[in-house]
Amino acid sequence: MGYVVDLTLILQAVSQLCSPSRVWFTEKAQDRVNEIVYVFYCSEKRNRIHKEIMDFVSFQRPFGKRRVLDKIASLIRENQVKFDVSSSTHC
Repeated sequence: MGYVVDLTLILQAVSQLCSPSRVWFTEKAQDRVNEIVYVFYCSEKRNRIHKEIMDFVSFQRPFGKRRVLDKIASLIRENQVKFDVSSSTHC
């Protein structure tokens, strides 16, 4: 569950990094992607998400596929990347 939520949030940030009209995989963009992944990995947000998943797994036994999918969707919705287009720097 954690990998799905982590990857989704990281991909949200990466997808908002660059203008869709530009070829963005430059060395500068690659460095920025690495920074996004590192910052997320070290973040309190990631720690909170993983704690919430551990609590969910501990207290929701037995749980079915629907509950797991609902929890994943909820975590993504609650933690989605907010992006201000006016302050963005495109690659």
